[in-house]
Amino acid sequence: MTTMNCAEFVGLVTAYLDEELETGTERRFTGHIAECGGCDVYLRQIRVTVAELRRMPAHDLTDQTRETLLDAFRDWSAR
Repeated sequence: MTTMNCAEFVGLVTAYLDEELETGTERRFTGHIAECGGCDVYLRQIRVTVAELRRMPAHDLTDQTRETLLDAFRDWSAR
């Protein structure tokens, strides 16, 4: 089994949370979490963020705030 680096891990977090990883990739992903404390913390932060955002009613966001957030995440994922 090939190891996974942190950049690949970050790129797969959404697919992991959506349970869309192939079995071999998921094994590599969870293996990386076991070995990398930084990525374990990152995954926990993403889970907390997702949970908090789900609690926030969408209608509370102004159009400008929504667009700002979408732009920020678009830019972030391109990194």
